[in-house]
Amino acid sequence: MEQITKTITKLPVSPEEMAAFKAAELKQRAERKETERRRRAEEREAALARMMASVEAKVQERAKTLLQWAADESIHEKWTYIPRKNVYYIPQIVGVMPNLNDFVDVTFQRCDNSSFKMPDDMHMKFADFQGDFLTQQEAKKCFGNRKSYCKVSIRKDYRDGNAIQVVNYTREGVTIKTRNTFSCYNIFRCITYKYGEGSSGDDGWNIPIYRFNGENSPAVSAAQTLLYWLQYNLRPAAFEEDDANRKAFAFLRKCYAYLRTEGNVFHLDAAKVRQAIDAGEKLAWMPKGAAELSAPTDAAEDADEALDELEEMKALKEKFKNRFLHADEYAIALDPYDDKLLTDPNRGHWDIWGQAEDADEDALWVDIDPGFTARNPAADVSGGIVAIDFGTKSTVVVYETDNLQVMPLQVGSGTYSKGMQAKNYENPTVLQFISLENFLTAYAAKEGRPATRWDDLTVSHNAFQNLKDASSEMHGTFFEGLKQWCGTSGQRLKLQDAEGKIWELPPFMELEEDDMNPLEIYAYYLGRYINHMLRGKIFLHYVISFPVTYEHRIREHMSSSIRKGLRKSFPLALLKDEAQMKNFYVREVASEPAAYAITALEEYNFEPEGAEQVYYAVFDFGGGTTDFDFGMFKESTDDRYDYVLTHFGENGDRTLGGENLLRLLAFEVFRANKDYLLHPDGESAADAGEHIPFAMAPDAKLFTGHESLIKNSREAQQNMRNLMEKLRPIWEAPDSEEAQQLVESGQIQLTLYRENGEKKTDANLKLKLGDKEVNLQAILKERIEQGVQRFFTALAEAFDKSAGSDSRIAALSDVPEISVFLAGNSSRSPLVSALFHAYLGTMAQPEAAKSDAAEEKAQGKEGLRAAFVRAAMKAAAQKLNAAAVEEGTLREVLDVKHSARELLRFGDAQKMPEFLIYPPLGTPEADAIREERMGEDEREPMMRPTGKSGVAYGLLQCREGGAIKVESITPDGERVPFQYYIGRRKKGKFRLIIDRNAKMKTWYKFIDAGGAFDLLYTDRPEAATGDAPMTIAKQKHIAVEHPDASAFVYLRPVESRVIEYMIAHDESELTQNGGQTSDPIRIELE
Repeated sequence: MEQITKTITKLPVSPEEMAAFKAAELKQRAERKETERRRRAEEREAALARMMASVEAKVQERAKTLLQWAADESIHEKWTYIPRKNVYYIPQIVGVMPNLNDFVDVTFQRCDNSSFKMPDDMHMKFADFQGDFLTQQEAKKCFGNRKSYCKVSIRKDYRDGNAIQVVNYTREGVTIKTRNTFSCYNIFRCITYKYGEGSSGDDGWNIPIYRFNGENSPAVSAAQTLLYWLQYNLRPAAFEEDDANRKAFAFLRKCYAYLRTEGNVFHLDAAKVRQAIDAGEKLAWMPKGAAELSAPTDAAEDADEALDELEEMKALKEKFKNRFLHADEYAIALDPYDDKLLTDPNRGHWDIWGQAEDADEDALWVDIDPGFTARNPAADVSGGIVAIDFGTKSTVVVYETDNLQVMPLQVGSGTYSKGMQAKNYENPTVLQFISLENFLTAYAAKEGRPATRWDDLTVSHNAFQNLKDASSEMHGTFFEGLKQWCGTSGQRLKLQDAEGKIWELPPFMELEEDDMNPLEIYAYYLGRYINHMLRGKIFLHYVISFPVTYEHRIREHMSSSIRKGLRKSFPLALLKDEAQMKNFYVREVASEPAAYAITALEEYNFEPEGAEQVYYAVFDFGGGTTDFDFGMFKESTDDRYDYVLTHFGENGDRTLGGENLLRLLAFEVFRANKDYLLHPDGESAADAGEHIPFAMAPDAKLFTGHESLIKNSREAQQNMRNLMEKLRPIWEAPDSEEAQQLVESGQIQLTLYRENGEKKTDANLKLKLGDKEVNLQAILKERIEQGVQRFFTALAEAFDKSAGSDSRIAALSDVPEISVFLAGNSSRSPLVSALFHAYLGTMAQPEAAKSDAAEEKAQGKEGLRAAFVRAAMKAAAQKLNAAAVEEGTLREVLDVKHSARELLRFGDAQKMPEFLIYPPLGTPEADAIREERMGEDEREPMMRPTGKSGVAYGLLQCREGGAIKVESITPDGERVPFQYYIGRRKKGKFRLIIDRNAKMKTWYKFIDAGGAFDLLYTDRPEAATGDAPMTIAKQKHIAVEHPDASAFVYLRPVESRVIEYMIAHDESELTQNGGQTSDPIRIELE
């Protein structure tokens, strides 16, 4: 028996990876240390801030006490006596002077003596202050006013009449200093004498002062005055006697060096405090713990950074563990795996299996003790099958388990822990390129399950949500048109990632093997979501569908791309298992509408027996296109199959889709507001680049002056998207409050972008402009009605061509009943079912419907089914306009232009088939029909097929080995039929020459070769009626190099979208001796 799991104790690492790991580990260690340092610094800063805020509050509180006293005592005007130092603080000079009554060390200088004798230091020193001489300005402030000094004298005036009194001695002058020159200032005469110029009676006292703020200081605030007092410990008597003042001064004295003033307010100088603490100083007045907040030293962090062997192994093991457990989280945003995946002997990891065997000779080995559990991926290979419906707007994936249970799969939303949501199973076909170069490097580095990053390239739900939230600058990083690009020849692709790098790709069919392939990448992501260890299964069998209009070579190339992407999602060990990989396949099994028909036939319990034939038609109304499919279902005569589905016709409406309808609505709203968009800020403010552009929409008509507004710029596309989202409720939820409010208000407020890239956040578009109104529902009804018309026209054409060439298909007039299956999310709109009933004239009053149902119920299951289909259709139609239905027929209510009878070319009295319109699967109407016929559906709601997922479910039924055989009737067997109607203009009509059922490489006479000619082509089925206007077609103008009025132009289809023409006098000239006379000229139709 093949081994399933094993314990791995050593893992190989290349020398390059080891070197990179060590460098990364050292870098991470440094980053961790830096992070830790920053964290501690932030915590320290926060603690310091809290402490300083506490001290700041205390400083403010204590300073308030002193400032109140200072204001009461007018210390900014009056001299203040400081008894402890026996000095006066003089606010006029912002300094102190000794108490002259007791200053016995004073000296004086005679004015008639020209030789000034500088006093000794001891005579200029007082109360620990080293004094200096007054300036003339300071002398005037101190002694020039008789009144000023006498106010603060303790015993008697220092000034006695015209003299200054010091210790009971008087002199008329005081020594002043001007630069380095000394003079005597006479207070009586207010004159300054240089020493030697005065009289013998003019003596000058050498009175010292000590300045706090420099010579001739301007006045300072009371707060600054108090700060000087704190600095020099100057305490007035009140600060000794009053307890509050004493305590306030004592506290502020402790921290004065870290205080500053601002105006008349004290503040703690935070910068100085932080600097002191960083230096390790102990500030006793700070809260407890401040000393421990000193700046951390880098000494420890500068130690040897080398990794020892034990650390290295431990870090490597952790690195491997993290890599394995988060592999799919990093790659596809899946929930991470739990630790037991690597330790449980019954579980194990795919990526570990086979690593030792595949190691290079120079590999280094890492001990993983006690080891990781490796799991053989071959043991998890499922025998089930995965079906992929690759859609224009969204992709649906379902898989059939070994137990024949069918399960849906979600892509791009891998967080299963948040619960399941139905919307997650319709996976948007969107890619977002973030760092494309990084992604491609990782993608190429490993053959299986490469270490790509979700942060570099994201898809589906995540990409779609980012697209909805993206600015116009980011719009180019998204790729929505993947399916269209694959099916369109000649379309070059220009991609841009979020880093601004541009990537140019050739058309899909011209991609080289090594070219970046978006389809392969999308398939790779599908594979990663299908095959992972949360599910624990790997699928090797895949079935897919493509539009029937895609050439065989295109479908082959798409299949190959999808196969490469899916293969890339497999574990490396599985890719090396040749026996297992022989079972890997990707196969196309049916067209999309045919696959849906199979699901609908089963869900609605169609079980034909014997020769009974069930004719069906599919109206697959999706996000981008609408496809028609026509076929017949009957019991198989081959025991290998239960039933045979014979597909005999297809057609469609290439621009009828839900998203295209929204684009059309947005275009019409923009067009109605074109004047506003040209001048969004008023007529006078229309500068270049200020206007608001928008993009073209399918089926829209140009208008005069469109060149100024219709652009293909990022801004135009983003504006289109913004308005489409605002209008979405009108289409998807017309009964919602949001839709009703929009219609009733008649205006839409949104953000739009100007041509220059600037935002206009208050843009306001109107639905009513004067007597004109943008009738949104009427636009929807008219465009969907065109699709319904084309459906009936295509149905008639399919029966005409097939019934006449194949005995298996009956003539339309001989078919009693046709079941029409509505498919695609857009078919959920009540407008669709209502228009079908209006064209068929099957809308009856509710009372009649009840009696019809009762009567047909007795006829068995077929009558019961038909009755319930009609009842469901009536209910859907009545949702559209119940009151109007009661008043008249649905045809009158909807004002339809034609009828099914007319388009199918039945006379008034001629019996035509009964059409039973089946609602899309997954709707309440569809569930009611199924439940009545088959009983209660016991499947979980999310496991039931819907109008969208029905294609994928049908693919599982018609796969090789399935119960249903699918066969096709086309003019050239397995080839894709010609996709266009070719014609000429004639009296304003489209004159048909070649139809879509024409045989390939068959010549058709077109027109004389007398000169240039116009060739019209279209894919619209009404071209076959002979009454369609020429405007339904596109035109190619062909110049004839050598005109010949006697010759003719002959055309023939050679590929689904390619024709050739030649000039000849008759058909015999087209070939001679079995070969052509000249090379035909090729024309590609797009």
